Amino acid sequence: MKNFAATPPTDDQEIVRRSLDGEPGAFNQLVSKYEHMVFHLALRIMKSREDAEDVTQEVFLNAYNHLADYQSRFKFSTWLLKITKNQALYRLRGAKSRPVPADDLEALTTAAGEAPQSQGFNPEEEAERQEFKDTVLDILQTLPEKYRLTLLLRHLFERSYQDISDILEMNIGTVKTNIHLGRKLLRQKLEARRMI
Repeated sequence: MKNFAATPPTDDQEIVRRSLDGEPGAFNQLVSKYEHMVFHLALRIMKSREDAEDVTQEVFLNAYNHLADYQSRFKFSTWLLKITKNQALYRLRGAKSRPVPADDLEALTTAAGEAPQSQGFNPEEEAERQEFKDTVLDILQTLPEKYRLTLLLRHLFERSYQDISDILEMNIGTVKTNIHLGRKLLRQKLEARRMI
């Protein structure tokens, strides 16, 4: 008799199973699928392309070494973002302060997967949008960590409240409060700069 209560494994869970079974190249499929996402979260936390690349490598090494610990009740991407957050913050807290190179700041303000320009491209409007985006990202970097991370995960990475709760290991009520307070702080700082 068929068990209808069991949910079929997702593609990621199937790839994890194949990787755990020793199939060559299975884990590389997960790396290819998620390295861009992992790198961008690491970059937004670390603010340095070189450090973000190091964190990305460490994340996938940790994920591979602890693949048997992955719990299928979580999305694989949520599990990876949690590892990314932990690894980046661990490195960041251990790193000495140093200036951020200009090219790293440029990479930081480049949104992940921006859409190509449409035919109705208006250079003035695009310059205004870019200035606003740069200002928002600049202000985000000044917010307390708990607000910055929840806002980044919610708006840049488009994660659900549940995913953010799992990644940051805080209850959903706290996630919602941090997002609310973070938006309020961001708005105040934008108003102070006369951006809104």
